[in-house]
Amino acid sequence: MPRANAAAAAWKWPLGLIALFAGLAWWMTAPLGWNLGRVLVYYGSPGDAMFGIVNVWMHQQAWVAPHQSLIAPAWMWGLEPMLEVCLLALSVAMHEVFAYNLLLWLSFPMAGLSMYLLCRSLTGDRAASVVAGVAYAFCPYHFAHTTQLSLASIQWLPLIPWSLWRWVERPSRGRWLACAGLAVWAGSWNPHYGLFTFLLLGVLGAGLAWPDPARRRGWLGLLGVTGAAGLAVLWSGLRPGGVHPLTLTWGLKDLFVYSAKPWDYLAPSPYHPWWGDAVAPFVRSHWYGSNVVEQTLFLGYGVIALAVVGLFRGARTPQEARVIRWMAGASVIALLCSAPPFVPLGSFQIINNTVVAPAKVYFPSFLLQHLLPWLRVYARFGLVVMLAAAVLAAFGVRALLEPIRRVWVHRAIAWGLGGVILIEFLPGLQVRDVSRVPPVYAWLAQEPGGGTVVEYPWRGIDTDVHAEYMFWSRLHRKPLLNDGPLPDRAWADPGSPAVRRQLAAAGVRYIIVHPAWYARPISAAPAVISLFGVTYHVPNRHAWEPRTPPTLTLQNGWELIGRFDDATLYQVAIGY
Repeated sequence: MPRANAAAAAWKWPLGLIALFAGLAWWMTAPLGWNLGRVLVYYGSPGDAMFGIVNVWMHQQAWVAPHQSLIAPAWMWGLEPMLEVCLLALSVAMHEVFAYNLLLWLSFPMAGLSMYLLCRSLTGDRAASVVAGVAYAFCPYHFAHTTQLSLASIQWLPLIPWSLWRWVERPSRGRWLACAGLAVWAGSWNPHYGLFTFLLLGVLGAGLAWPDPARRRGWLGLLGVTGAAGLAVLWSGLRPGGVHPLTLTWGLKDLFVYSAKPWDYLAPSPYHPWWGDAVAPFVRSHWYGSNVVEQTLFLGYGVIALAVVGLFRGARTPQEARVIRWMAGASVIALLCSAPPFVPLGSFQIINNTVVAPAKVYFPSFLLQHLLPWLRVYARFGLVVMLAAAVLAAFGVRALLEPIRRVWVHRAIAWGLGGVILIEFLPGLQVRDVSRVPPVYAWLAQEPGGGTVVEYPWRGIDTDVHAEYMFWSRLHRKPLLNDGPLPDRAWADPGSPAVRRQLAAAGVRYIIVHPAWYARPISAAPAVISLFGVTYHVPNRHAWEPRTPPTLTLQNGWELIGRFDDATLYQVAIGY
């Protein structure tokens, strides 16, 4: 009986934790959790989520029907191999939208549990660890990046310092292998998170493992394994037929626009359901050409206050003091890495994508842009800042609760702190229902035979319109001519005889025209931005695009099939 009671007690707390974080995730992501197979999450646009679904579907087709594959063989992965493997395994068994959303939703309770595991191992306090788990799992960064599943998979990062700490506490071969395996696993979900894994191992290992020569060798081995795995993933993504190297270099605008500014960490999300409208004018006017996804780094004033308490009052032992110092050091390094490459001092000019100034204050990204030219969005280092802030907040919560002896008061304060953090982080999650197939695509899906489809307006692959075309091509399963390089201006008018001949030579049988979409704004960078008060002109990549839909008739070779809601369908006229 005593043994049975002990076993029941051992299971009670983990099951309660899982239920707690799953329940909070269900509540905080309510529009998603109830409709995993019907909706896509977006902030401003569902384009990124649509491209993610298309990528899942294409790998699924390459796996189950390689002779019909539209892409390279299924074993040739990109820069997120483990994510793609997991998505492929799930999508073979279920609908790809459900599989994508399931992994997305699971990232919330898993992030809370992994942060709890880390903070429980560091502080030994359950209540403080739960509060830290809530702060990390439901931080605004997480919600903003739900448009991209790989970036939303923040649940693996807390396991890196946790496994490193376990190995430092009691070195063994098994614990070293666990730490190395988790580092490789976390980095293979997103190349940015691979870099963050290397940063966490490097900074925390320098403080915790370096003083001991035996641990020092093991720590250097961990860095070597993590670095080698990262290089292997990058090589896989840069292989012939993969990512073109020219796409991995970025100009001045990108490096400054997609870096963090001080207010990004202090301003709540403009989508907050209570005070989002109040902060939205300031937040949106300070993006400087970026967007809500990349600039939402809000740490929460409750978390900041608790982290400050943890920094100055959280340590009980010299070992805990060392952990706090080096965790704070990791947050400072990440904060500096998230900044622009430099800030010019005094008067300056922007000439040919170069800042000419008498003096500059440089930040780490100035060096990183040469070492890692594929890294564009330095603001994503804000996730490491959030991770470190949550850990320090756990020490702060423990320091505040330690003098309290009454259990119910202890629990009430812990629940209150968690509630304050959740209120600050309420997401205002945006979703779009994609369960209804547009009639034009439903008609095409039932039409037998082949024939390539082309859709107008024809826009570049970085636009939301193109994402729509790709997303629905999964359903009609006909080749899409738009899925290729943007043609020259002449292709914009399919009514001209020359263009009709070119389209026919490309195997086009159907044309879909979306008249209303010609008025849609193009999701490209603005023509003018301001850096430190100086105007910077950005070329418009889509300046050539016409703003009126084409007129197609039998005389120029196209036969009207029908009008479907917002789309008009034509096919090649017989005998033309």
